[in-house]
Amino acid sequence: MNKNKFVTTTFTRYGPIIGTLIIVISFHILIYLDHPARFLQSLITPSVVIPMCILMLITIVVGYIIGYIPAYITGELFLHIFKNKLANANLYQVIAYGCFTSFLWIPLLLIFSQFSHEWLLIFLYLQFVFILPITVICAVIEWRQLK
Repeated sequence: MNKNKFVTTTFTRYGPIIGTLIIVISFHILIYLDHPARFLQSLITPSVVIPMCILMLITIVVGYIIGYIPAYITGELFLHIFKNKLANANLYQVIAYGCFTSFLWIPLLLIFSQFSHEWLLIFLYLQFVFILPITVICAVIEWRQLK
């Protein structure tokens, strides 16, 4: 009896969720940058907290759907390039492998960011605040699962 298991990588399992959380936290930081006390005051107001939790759940679902394809591509690239090296790698090497995998997105990000007036800020945000941490975190989790 052959069971068909849907095999996923850590990148597709956790990557879109981590990415969604990074985007939500980043935009909250930008919104409340001028008045951080306003954010803390809204956390104790039930009329704000309940819709915020519902919207967070919706955001995670939508973010997972949107982020699945890039996470799948990144996971396949990571495993294709570094799978044989993961068994003997230490933590610092795995972090470097994650960084190298995230740098594979640089050409596409440069093209994508050119459509904006402040293209450098968008590129730096997408590469170093968004893609790099997700890739490194998922690479470390993948390495720990293989050990």
